[in-house]
Amino acid sequence: MEGSKPLPWLALAGCVLMMASLVAAFGVYIFLSEPGGIYRSPPLANLASTVLWLLGIVLIYVGFRKAE
Repeated sequence: MEGSKPLPWLALAGCVLMMASLVAAFGVYIFLSEPGGIYRSPPLANLASTVLWLLGIVLIYVGFRKAE
């Protein structure tokens, strides 16, 4: 039986960043939310989440390309 390769560290870091993007968006939303705007997320929360998510995607792609 052939052993499988471990997950490359860049891909692992990308996965962690993608999950952290959700936490970052929630944290920025909580700290910067307006009292009356419960259903409107601040643009900074969306921007922080999108940047971390895209960085995670890039790291996953680079990590798996290096592993080949």
